[in-house]
Amino acid sequence: MDEPLKIRLNHVNVPALRPHWLADWYAENFGFRCASRSLVKEWAVRFEASLVEEESYCGFKTEDPKENMFGVF
Repeated sequence: MDEPLKIRLNHVNVPALRPHWLADWYAENFGFRCASRSLVKEWAVRFEASLVEEESYCGFKTEDPKENMFGVF
């Protein structure tokens, strides 16, 4: 991995009355898509995340330093 992985990210700040519920909802309904399985695997290694690999799916869920959960697939 000599070349850094590229990612585009947009940020939306949404206040929540029930932040844990909203975090779970986002984790189930939103994620980041990678162009290939190999990129998903590289990101999983970088995030030290458990990779889920099936015939038609490859992805993982992890948290940022503030414990906001997100998925990459």
